[in-house]
Amino acid sequence: MTVGDGQNTIRWGTVSGAGTYSIYRDVVAGVDVTDPLNLIEDGITGTSFTDTNNISNGTTYYYVVTQNGNPTTPSPEVSATPARMTALYVGTGGGGVFSSGPAGEFRKASNTGLGTGDGLDLSALLIDPTVSHTSLPTLYAGTRGGVYRSGDGGDHWVLNNTGLTGLGILSLTLDGPRGILYAGTPEGIYQGSADGTGSWVSIGAPSMESVTSIMIDPSDFRILYATSATGGIFKSTDGGAAWSTINQGLTTTDIRAILIHPQNQSLLYAGGVGTLFKSTDGGGQWTAIDLGSLENVSNPLPDASIKSMISTSGNILYAGGSAGVFKSVNQGRAWTAVNTRLASREVQALASHPDQPGILYAALSGDGIYKSLDGGASWREENGPASQPAQQITKFVSSLIVDPGDPTRLYAGTSGGGVFRGTVGSDGHLTWSPMNTDVSATLPTGGVHSLAILPGSPPTLFAGMFQNGIFKVVDDGSDVWVRVTEENPSGGDDLSARSVFALAVHPEFPSVLFAGTTAGLFKSSDGGASWNGVSDLNGIRVHVITFDPALSPFGSGMYAGTDAGVFKSLNEGVHWSPLDDGMASPIYAILADPQQNSIVYAGTVATGIYRRTR
Repeated sequence: MTVGDGQNTIRWGTVSGAGTYSIYRDVVAGVDVTDPLNLIEDGITGTSFTDTNNISNGTTYYYVVTQNGNPTTPSPEVSATPARMTALYVGTGGGGVFSSGPAGEFRKASNTGLGTGDGLDLSALLIDPTVSHTSLPTLYAGTRGGVYRSGDGGDHWVLNNTGLTGLGILSLTLDGPRGILYAGTPEGIYQGSADGTGSWVSIGAPSMESVTSIMIDPSDFRILYATSATGGIFKSTDGGAAWSTINQGLTTTDIRAILIHPQNQSLLYAGGVGTLFKSTDGGGQWTAIDLGSLENVSNPLPDASIKSMISTSGNILYAGGSAGVFKSVNQGRAWTAVNTRLASREVQALASHPDQPGILYAALSGDGIYKSLDGGASWREENGPASQPAQQITKFVSSLIVDPGDPTRLYAGTSGGGVFRGTVGSDGHLTWSPMNTDVSATLPTGGVHSLAILPGSPPTLFAGMFQNGIFKVVDDGSDVWVRVTEENPSGGDDLSARSVFALAVHPEFPSVLFAGTTAGLFKSSDGGASWNGVSDLNGIRVHVITFDPALSPFGSGMYAGTDAGVFKSLNEGVHWSPLDDGMASPIYAILADPQQNSIVYAGTVATGIYRRTR
């Protein structure tokens, strides 16, 4: 039985020898098939019947089917109560779609056709409002694996990704009357047909990335708004053909949602992470709304070990450590945890896509690599396909970098597995391959503490090892590693038995390298052929080295995080002076903010992050 608004649909199996079927109905149990007044349909040749004859919602009806109108062969009695359809659909992050019955009396998975993995990871679930409520609803699902459509209330799903360059859907909006779907992705906005035919077409501006929501003006379908995790708010007045940025008055460009007032289309509300804005002129000017003492708006970063810090466009900061990943949109004054679906909170390293700042990577101790497409709002595992062990990475990852010359290529240093090369496929997922297989110069598979890259075609990768110095490889596919810290016969320092916690390549002079070790900071001016200790940091354990982009020429200003706090150099690492502003030490992470060139951040072992002006 299937109930609907003013109707019940009865279905039965084929009975051998039955030419036709008859339907009997009563409002009390125990339908009398000998009473002709109970016969509501005769001569049915099929195996289903929809009853709409004088039927009322809320009344229970009882039915019996017989063969050829013969009352001696009745079917078992069934009952149904017609009602306006009130099924509830829930999209989940990893479990697919669940649905209820007409009154919410049961739950079931409605995942046929969604497949496994990414298809079950939903970011959006829509019901087509133009479909009659007497029919099974038409549903649309935006998933990490693309866009799916169901025309039978979720019983079956069909995938349509034709034309999408990235399959991770972050948001989905339907223009039902015109049969148009809009999909927000890490690469921008796409427009497609609601009936699932045809190809998706990119309609976003080049600067639109990580589109977190899309809204259609109810008074004019040509007016569209889109929010971005990295670029703020965009507006189109011609159905998406052209877009303009409407960020005047915003204090952050990490915006997650926008709302149009149903009675006043000039009144808009937009929200980010712990922020809310209002516009009274259709987005021309925004003003911040005071959230007062609302709880969980401004979560302070906990007293925890900070292992890594990165900055992306829009003054957005990320910090990773023993409490997971945290995000700040106001220059470190407040932090919000962004750990949704991370397997653990032990973050060893963070990295971001250089051109799409909403795409982040996190290296977890014991759980491998995780990726976010939406600025940290949610994460998914990226350890390679489970069915292909040769394309998987060992899960004890200690360091991670993205090749700035080719963001589809990543490198991960591990504890016990050497270095792995990661490649982003057309579906947005990573496959991994070990870079330790050359028999003539195999990289030791002990702990890899640090990585540094010299961009090029092909790039050169440096690996700082645990008690084994530094190795390098030109990534031309041969995986031939060369030790660059052999004993120097001319009297330089031998790092071959040192643990190298930090590596850095000079941004202007690629032959100049820096290595932070258990015994201090060392510098090479010949590509690693020889090394010499820096006297100012002699004997001090150095955990991190970074260059200051605010000082000119780039490369002249440097910071070092050590067991004795933060040190600064203004002459390319020749001399160093301490910045002893009361920061707890040791220092594991330093970030010279490239957006706010007067600010530098230091991540400590146990007391969170410190912030100061340069």
